[in-house]
Amino acid sequence: MTEREVTETLEEHLKRRRLEVDRYTSVYLDEEERVVSFLVWNLSGQLVGFQKYRPDADKLLKNAEDVGRYYTYFTGEKKQKMISVWGLESFHYRDDIVCFTEGVFDAAQLHRFELPALAVFSNDPKPLRPWLTILPRKLIGFRDNDKAGAALEKYMDECVVMTEKDLGDSTDEDISQILKHKGLIIE
Repeated sequence: MTEREVTETLEEHLKRRRLEVDRYTSVYLDEEERVVSFLVWNLSGQLVGFQKYRPDADKLLKNAEDVGRYYTYFTGEKKQKMISVWGLESFHYRDDIVCFTEGVFDAAQLHRFELPALAVFSNDPKPLRPWLTILPRKLIGFRDNDKAGAALEKYMDECVVMTEKDLGDSTDEDISQILKHKGLIIE
């Protein structure tokens, strides 16, 4: 935690970032440590890891367990090849599509519009490939305009490239316009 005085609770912080805590069974808040934990599941319903989010930490420290803004951990010997996602709670919203995003806050934006969205950590969806090929839904990726985002696009039926802002940082109006343009929501 930084030396500055904390003026908002974690729940208030997440609400400001438009993640509705009550929507999820896989989000845990630790106010004392100032850590949000997002539980990560495989597609058989097994808990296989977590991502810690420390809003007050240095964003530049990549995957540093106790000091970085984000720290992601997967169980098992094949940590990088594990089929794992966050956002399975949203899978029932629709049965014709599923959206894939790079991170939790991006997926949470789509959940607010009642769209099924799964976050793939480290943005390497390659381990998901066998599952994606048999999934009877249209796969729609929402990606950043960078090299990591391009990896996600390879496995999708179609992709939305966020050119100006990440999905997690976009306004409701921006997201609504994108979703209407793609025919994902009707006004």
